Amino acid sequence: MSHEPISPDAPEWQREMHALRVEVRDLNAQVRGLVEAWETAQGIVKFMKFLGTMATAGAAIWALIGVARSAK
Repeated sequence: MSHEPISPDAPEWQREMHALRVEVRDLNAQVRGLVEAWETAQGIVKFMKFLGTMATAGAAIWALIGVARSAK
C-alpha cells in the first residue's frame, strides 16, 4: 500500500481502490481517536465512582462518630 498519488492514466478500478485505501486510512485514524477518547472517559468515570465511594465512607464515619459522641 503506497502513499504515492496514483497516475491519472491508471485504470478506473485502480483509482477507485486507491481512493478507498486513502479513505480507510483516514477512518482508521478517526476511530483510533474515538477509542482513545472512550478509554479516557472510562477512566474518568472510574475515578469519579472512587471519589463517590470515599465521600460516602467519610460521611458514614462522620455520622458514626456523631452518634457515638451523642450517646455519651
